[in-house]
Amino acid sequence: MKKIEVIVKSSRRPWALDRLLSSLRLHLKNYENCEVFVVDDRTEQKFLDALESKFPEVNFENRAIWPPSNIHPHLLPYVEAWKTAVTHCVTDHVLVLEDDQWLTSELDFALCLDFMKKNDTRSLFLGSSSFDLVDVELGQSDVEGFDFYLPRIFADSRGSSFAFGKTLTMRFLTSPSMIVKKFISLASILAPTIFGKAWQSLAMVNPMCGAIYQRDHWLRIWSGGTSAINENLQISRILKDLNHTRRPFSFLAVAREKSIETTFSSSISWSLGTDVDWVSFNRAWSEEWLSGNLPSPQGVSDWDSNHLAEMLENRLGPQQAKSYKDWVIKFKALHSKN
Repeated sequence: MKKIEVIVKSSRRPWALDRLLSSLRLHLKNYENCEVFVVDDRTEQKFLDALESKFPEVNFENRAIWPPSNIHPHLLPYVEAWKTAVTHCVTDHVLVLEDDQWLTSELDFALCLDFMKKNDTRSLFLGSSSFDLVDVELGQSDVEGFDFYLPRIFADSRGSSFAFGKTLTMRFLTSPSMIVKKFISLASILAPTIFGKAWQSLAMVNPMCGAIYQRDHWLRIWSGGTSAINENLQISRILKDLNHTRRPFSFLAVAREKSIETTFSSSISWSLGTDVDWVSFNRAWSEEWLSGNLPSPQGVSDWDSNHLAEMLENRLGPQQAKSYKDWVIKFKALHSKN
């Protein structure tokens, strides 16, 4: 079995990182052949010390270094550290995760790798299943447990009345114009509200975390030194690749059953405009975890929001607890599947 390399992007959420690393030990097959690199962004040292003590096999050396506050970095430090970690990987494929994710079932990396190599698949998403996707073109693979998928915009429309519109749309989405990219950035915020779940067909191309990537592919879509890292820039690069590849159906893949969950209770959604002080919230939660008063939930469940609100009230007062409860209600409404 070849070496498995995992890159975890982490930022001041030691309780979530604890759950993720524990899940890798439990669910990643052949974990003894695994190298895990945590790319940390400004977590307090005492919390990192506790994690390093619990997970001595994990490499915590790669950290984001921020310049003095009056200096604007050319590239966001955590992105630079993230890219450095992937660059130093010696394998052709890498599992990229974020600290608010965790494995919920066995993940056979070797099986995934064989599937990707056979089909020249650039990315295999494990944080969603093909059953979750809507408004996509699904293609079955000859390996049980995996499907290929394309956003509807790439469904074969040659000879149909949609072909010309498809071509124009692709040229727009992959335009190098900064004005166009700004427009797409705004649309990414508005589209879920306007178009509902159909936006998934494009958003699932999001080249972030919760997937196994061809290492060179991940580095290419994250190339460049812009300080305003925008996910839509990476999305447009993947769309452009899809538009030019001869085998678009092998480009993206998704597991039939997802094996990675993403936390709900600690997600930050600035577009909801709440008054939650997330910096104080994260620190309070970290202290609760360090003191041993925050038992990790089991299986696919997340931490109970009522328990967290109670913890916030005890540590930060009733106003912050109320703000958090209001945010939970808005977040659930925004991401409801109904």
